[in-house]
This record gives sequence, C-alpha cells and structure tokens, in this order.
Amino acid sequence: MNKRHAKILGNFLEDMLQISTSKLFPGFFYRSRAHAMVILLITKSHIEERDVGFEEICEIIPKHISSRTTIKTILDDGIKYNYFKKIKSNKDKRKKIYFPKEEIISFMYSWIQRNNEIFKNT
Repeated sequence: MNKRHAKILGNFLEDMLQISTSKLFPGFFYRSRAHAMVILLITKSHIEERDVGFEEICEIIPKHISSRTTIKTILDDGIKYNYFKKIKSNKDKRKKIYFPKEEIISFMYSWIQRNNEIFKNT
C-alpha cells in the first residue's frame, strides 16, 4: 500500500464518520453491519424487481452476523421510522415483502456515487 491508498482509506473513513452520526437515515444505515446488510439487501432486491421478505433476509445474512431477532428489530424500526414499507405478497398472502421508500433509494444512489468518487483513484 502507498500514500494514495492511505488517502482513499482516510476519505472513506471521513465519509463514514460524517454520515454515521446523523440522526436520520444515514445514521440508521451505519448503525451496525446488520443494519447495512439489511438495507443493502432490500434496496438491491427492489432495484432488481425481486421480492424480499423476512425469511429470505434471514437466510442470506449469516447467523454469526445477525440473529433473526435482530433482523426483525431492524425491519420493524425501518417501518417505524418510515424508511421501509411492508406489503403482502401477491403470490403468498402469508409473506410480507419489504421495499425501501423513495428517499432511501435516493440516498443509496448518492451513497454509491460518493463511494465511486472515493475509490476511483485506486
């Protein structure tokens, strides 16, 4: 590694520190690895036009990173803070599907752009 890499790592750290202290969605996103993984999974599924429910999320995120209870709490908090919406599946009425709200999609696109800017110098 060289000084250029150190600068990139510093820029990424600075960005994480800046947005993780927010009381709004950015702080929620960076609250834990599990939060980030749940949000990334829900947003990715939405962009790919795939349904994702609680059981799929629990299957994808390793148990040593997050328990089912923690995932459920993240989802419930996301609904409570109006970051996600939850609807019944058309295919299986027992299944609840999670979607990111529009402001979350906008944040994630700008987050991708910021990270592209940070890492483009590698």
